[in-house]
Amino acid sequence: CLAVWSRWRAARPRAKKDMLQHGREPEPPVRPTPMTMDNRRRNLGFFFDRSVARVPDKVAIIDLFGGKERRATYRQLDARMNRVASMLARLGVAPGERVAMVIGNRTEFIEFFFGSMRAGAIPLPLNTRLAAPTLEHIVAEAACTLAVVDPSSQDRKSTRLNSSHQ
Repeated sequence: CLAVWSRWRAARPRAKKDMLQHGREPEPPVRPTPMTMDNRRRNLGFFFDRSVARVPDKVAIIDLFGGKERRATYRQLDARMNRVASMLARLGVAPGERVAMVIGNRTEFIEFFFGSMRAGAIPLPLNTRLAAPTLEHIVAEAACTLAVVDPSSQDRKSTRLNSSHQ
């Protein structure tokens, strides 16, 4: 289970204000057009579609994180990526908005990376070893709508990140 930090949504207007004060205009989010809506299946989020159709029960990924082996078939991976896309839509992430992800080398990285693209969002993968102030700066500069954090990296950073937004 990944922790979703929606506090970044509250910090986003501040990031835009800071950008305007420094003489830069914030980039408007990319809105889908009829052309992009028709071609949405051509985006990288649907990279595994052919494998899901051809060999749905073949193992797509083996995750050894935490010393335990977890396997996922193409069908399971596809369902999980769809759940990520649905979650982002429920959270109000619009196509073209950036979503930060602080997730280690594990299955959830693949699920969130491709799932966010299925929702039309732009994933921003961040190094789990970065210090909290550095992560905060990157997320603010990129004007991310929200951040998804791997619980193993959250343990080290949550206190500092949470206290800076209160």
